[in-house]
Parts: sequence; C-alpha cells; structure tokens
Amino acid sequence: MLQTPPDGVRSMSRITSEFLGTFLLCCFFLLGGRLGTALGLAALLWAFGPASGVTLNPLASIALLLRGRIGWVGCVGHLSAQLIAALAAAAFTAALAGHNLQRLQSEAPVVPDAWLSALSAEAIATAAYIFVFLVAFTSRRVAGSALAPFALGAVTFALHEAFNNFSAFMNPAVLLSWGVHDLVSALRAEEPTSALVGELARFGRFVPWALALCFMQLIATVGAWLAFKLTHPEDRRT
Repeated sequence: MLQTPPDGVRSMSRITSEFLGTFLLCCFFLLGGRLGTALGLAALLWAFGPASGVTLNPLASIALLLRGRIGWVGCVGHLSAQLIAALAAAAFTAALAGHNLQRLQSEAPVVPDAWLSALSAEAIATAAYIFVFLVAFTSRRVAGSALAPFALGAVTFALHEAFNNFSAFMNPAVLLSWGVHDLVSALRAEEPTSALVGELARFGRFVPWALALCFMQLIATVGAWLAFKLTHPEDRRT
C-alpha cells in the first residue's frame, strides 16, 4: 500500500516540478517553433501534472489561487520557481546559441510599433489560455481527464498561430526568458563589451513594454476566472 508523502516532501516535489517544467518549456520556446512549444507544453503537463499540479505559468498559478486550489504560500513558491527557471533557460539557451547579430536584428525583443494592438492581442490570447486551463484542470466536468494537457497544448498552438503577428506570450516566465536571452548571449560575442552595451540599450526599451504586457496578462487572468465562474455555476464555490 502506497503511503502519502509528508507535506514538506510534496511541497518540494511541486516546486521542483515547476522549476524543471518551466525551464524546459522556456527552452522549447526559445529554440523551437510554435508547434514544438505547444507539443512540449502538453507533454510536460502530462508528465508533471499528476504528481504536483504543475502549471508552468505564473498566470495559471494565480488562477489556481483565485480558484482556492492553492494558498498564498504555495502560489509564491510556484512563482519563484517559475521565474528562476525562466532566467536559467535564458542563460542556458544563450550559451548554446551564442550571439548571432543577424538573427538578433530580426528576432530580438523590441517594442512593437502598435502598442495598442499588441496589448489587446496579449489580453485576448491570455484570457483564452487561462479559461481553457481552468476548465481543463479545475472544472467538475472534465478535471482529471488525461486529455486536459493536450487540450491546453492545442489551444496554445492555435493562439500562437492566430496572434503570430503580435507575439502573444500568455506566460510571464516565457516573456522573461525571451527578453533576457539576447542580453546574456552578448557575453559570447566576439566583442562582448560593445555587444553588451547594445543589448543593454535594447533591453531598456524592452522592459516597459514587458511590464505593460504583464499588466494586461494579469487583467486577462482575472477576466478569465470571472468568465469561468459565469459559465460553470457548479464550480463557483470550489
């Protein structure tokens, strides 16, 4: 007969799962394409989910907090592990890819010309993602289904395709790793000092845009939670 592990062991398991899963997800995003990221997300949720209730996304962890599925301490633990994993993934992928100036000119994190369009796309995509997450992982109708991770992977791919022109992230950890990756890669340039100066200037323009995106993601997360409560009345008290 299997014994239930102590609370401390379960907490460490959840934090470790969040770190490893988020690290791999950010690596998939930085090194692979949209389909690879979506499939990787589904596989990671399927692998880690049953053991730890892993989310791999700070917004999803906040949504679980709003649903009453985790407490403040657990949520802070999730967020800490996810953000540290994002920085680790940025450093790891930068070490692998190096500093490619030609690629950076076309793919580096820059502020979009149309802020309103980018922020609106981020809000819509994030709300859709979090709503599907809440339904797939917390609703009485389908929670516990083995297909839940793949439903989230499918909606991730669909949203990336739909909002490709606006680079919808739907995940602050992924956004952080994307923004830091090129900054760290400057250390591997042929002339690190000049490359680092240029990347610091680019990163300075990226920070206020990233903060605006995170704000819209938080608003969208609350909106998705409210939409879930309206469409799933049987889950309002849980």
